[in-house]
Amino acid sequence: MLFKLSNTNQLFLIFILFSILLSVVHNIIEDTFFQNSAKKVALDNAIKKTAEREGVFQNFIYSSEQTLKALRENESFINYLNTQTNEDEIQRWFLSFSQSHVNFMQLRYIDKNGL
Repeated sequence: MLFKLSNTNQLFLIFILFSILLSVVHNIIEDTFFQNSAKKVALDNAIKKTAEREGVFQNFIYSSEQTLKALRENESFINYLNTQTNEDEIQRWFLSFSQSHVNFMQLRYIDKNGL
């Protein structure tokens, strides 16, 4: 025995089936396109942050190189290397120099003997 549906019930059943089909298609499309898009955005963001941090690091390295060149060419330090006198003055100079550069915790001169 077949159950006969009225036009209203048929329309309601079609509406429900169409809604389910539309939901399934929407979920498939969202998973396919937007999930990959979110991954791409996250990857792009990670690449930008990496490039930014690399720039900060390169700037720090360049600044440190310039600081060491300035120290190497300082006349008081050159005189100290040649005569080994005025050690207190050089220590005060190193201390003030390291305090004026926030990235330095300490500044040391180690000679060829490791002292």
